[in-house]
Amino acid sequence: MPIPVMQNTVFPFMTQLFQPILAQGPYLSLFFFSACLAGLFSIIYWILLDIEKADEIKEKMSSHQEKMKEAQKEDDSEKARKHMSKSMKLNQKFMMLNFKPMIGTMIFVAFMFPWLGHTYAPNVAMEPQNNVSEPELFTGQLHYADRETDVYYYNNTVEIDNQTAEVGQSLKALGVKWDVTGLGESESQRNVRLNAHFANLPFSLPLAGDKMHWLMFYILVTMPLTYGFRKALGIQ
Repeated sequence: MPIPVMQNTVFPFMTQLFQPILAQGPYLSLFFFSACLAGLFSIIYWILLDIEKADEIKEKMSSHQEKMKEAQKEDDSEKARKHMSKSMKLNQKFMMLNFKPMIGTMIFVAFMFPWLGHTYAPNVAMEPQNNVSEPELFTGQLHYADRETDVYYYNNTVEIDNQTAEVGQSLKALGVKWDVTGLGESESQRNVRLNAHFANLPFSLPLAGDKMHWLMFYILVTMPLTYGFRKALGIQ
């Protein structure tokens, strides 16, 4: 389903459905969604993955890898290549076993991730106001948790609830701290790109910069939870 169609049909329904959770604020709401997805994906793997066969393949792979290391120590290149070849074939079988549960998780990813991005990193469409010359004024609306507030754009400045910010700066609206991450321009429209600010980082990362936004927060929450859920379900 194309993203514009989802924005006009699926996204409003999901926002209304999860409004009580979103109203708890970005930290609690995104933690809830992250935990639910980690649990759901683990259950999908538990149902669709042949765990016994997967464990058997991993044991064989481990055995061949150990034998390959021993052969390398003994300078037996021919024996090492044979064990490496068998290990690679087993790895292909293991990947095929994971294909079915991976498809199952992708169905939920296809709906949830675009909506999470739309919710916590909105792209606000700004329309020009007629009869305004200096400065040129564009207006739009920011939506979060079934609430909305007006957004103004002029002189490369974004204004929301009497707060102003330029690209790289932050402001607070609808109970969320937003970073202004970019401004898109066309002949008749401006797009203000915002991203919910979760934390400052003590260092700068490629692409992410020195601020934690929703995707990094999601990853930090789901990684330990997924490990815990899978261990509890017997999925290594």
